[in-house]
Amino acid sequence: MLQLDPKWGETSETLFQKSISTENKRLRERYLALALIASGKSIQRVARQIHRRRQTVSEWVHNFNQKGIENLVPEFKSPQKPYLTKEEFDMLYQAVQKPPCQSGVKTSRWSGKSVAAYIKKVFWKTVHPQTARQYLHRLGFIQKRPHKKVTKTKGKNEKAFVMVLKHLE
Repeated sequence: MLQLDPKWGETSETLFQKSISTENKRLRERYLALALIASGKSIQRVARQIHRRRQTVSEWVHNFNQKGIENLVPEFKSPQKPYLTKEEFDMLYQAVQKPPCQSGVKTSRWSGKSVAAYIKKVFWKTVHPQTARQYLHRLGFIQKRPHKKVTKTKGKNEKAFVMVLKHLE
């Protein structure tokens, strides 16, 4: 049974207090899990209680036992850098203002595929057509499709049509 290392001086009461007082919800969850383990509950039971995998709770206990409470703070990754630079994005904006054929893309309108082809041709970068559609959306373009419009016939036009059909039979 995995237990907390007493060398860090944390008890179930201190961990409960930290879980109540902390602002970070992920850290609050980790403190609560450790407090429950320190009070004698098994890792499996704690994992079920907080709706986490047993391996996740075990990792929290191992991290705590190795370096103490500081090792529980979640590490956040910075967001991914944009694939196109600001200059490339500006060039793309200028290109999509004109018809695709003037930009060297053999199609009649801009779409995800055509923007992806343009990016590959000009910037030597490969993007998925869905990403290219997102670029178009970011540039302010929206995809408009024609709405089907059902027109109703006037009564006399309909009668004339029926008469013509009768003569054809």
